Amino acid sequence: MGVTGLATGLTVWGIAGQGHGAEHGGVGLRLAHALHVGGMGLWVGGVGRLVGRPRSWTAAGRAFTPVALLSVAALALSGLWMGLEHAGPLAQWTATGYGRLLLVKLAVFAAVLLAAARVRRLLTRPAAPWAALGLELGRLLLVLGIRAGLANSAPPGHSGHEEMTLTVPRSRGDDAS
Repeated sequence: MGVTGLATGLTVWGIAGQGHGAEHGGVGLRLAHALHVGGMGLWVGGVGRLVGRPRSWTAAGRAFTPVALLSVAALALSGLWMGLEHAGPLAQWTATGYGRLLLVKLAVFAAVLLAAARVRRLLTRPAAPWAALGLELGRLLLVLGIRAGLANSAPPGHSGHEEMTLTVPRSRGDDAS
């Protein structure tokens, strides 16, 4: 693992303690957030490495496949756990803006998986799969954009989120007395 792995783990753990991961759920939910952040980081990083023109597409595909599968498993399991925690039972996801945005993210995630499967098939050929890699990377970036929307949205049913107001302090000269 080394120093780089330790530093990465500590950074991911720190990121997982921000936003929704810090507000409720304790250590278990923070672990789910850490797995989610780490899984996405590995996947995007691996695709980025492939875009960086490896010497052997076949070897790169073989090396990245187990990492990608681990990433997808971590994303799916932690995402389901966090979705149930933040948005409630699956049947309720269509009832709130947060839940609907989560469903959109899942649909794009499914589209990323389709693009990734195509890249995997093409990596067994000698020609570079630029278009398929670009599609996968573009969809991954779209998932990250949707994630930003979720991070800035209030999950339903969590106290302190439903109504956010801005209070502007009055200056001393504004007193009505």
